Amino acid sequence: MSLPTRVWDALIHPTVRLRLTAIYAAIFAGCGVALMAITLGLTAHGDLLFPGLGLSLTSGQVFTAAQGSSTAVFPGDAEGRQIQDAMTAAANIRQKALDDLYRSGGIALATTLTLAVLLSWFAAGRALAPLRSITNTARRLTHENLRERIALEGPRD
Repeated sequence: MSLPTRVWDALIHPTVRLRLTAIYAAIFAGCGVALMAITLGLTAHGDLLFPGLGLSLTSGQVFTAAQGSSTAVFPGDAEGRQIQDAMTAAANIRQKALDDLYRSGGIALATTLTLAVLLSWFAAGRALAPLRSITNTARRLTHENLRERIALEGPRD
């Protein structure tokens, strides 16, 4: 049987090992996406949920400094333009930091998901090894050697 035929057959009739690997990987991916969403949400809007803890990237410090000024600031005067420019720069820095966090989080999730799939494949194979042993012994048995026993070690499950 050729490799493409075997791969197609495995996808049409997935083994228990492949199904367990898919379940483990899906659980890991769901948890990873949830972790990314929570991290990005707290980074972008953490000040709304937990004010005063400094969990978000905001231009609030620039705005607070402008509010604390002893003189009135108008958008048309020089000081008003400086504050507006500082707030725009802070907003640009905040957006760049969030974009970088999205990108690096996506790369980290893809890398760890790949590792999780590989580890899930090996873990499922190890968990199913006793079943494979039973199956191989049962296939080897014939009406001539029915005295052979399945010798398994480990727990009785």
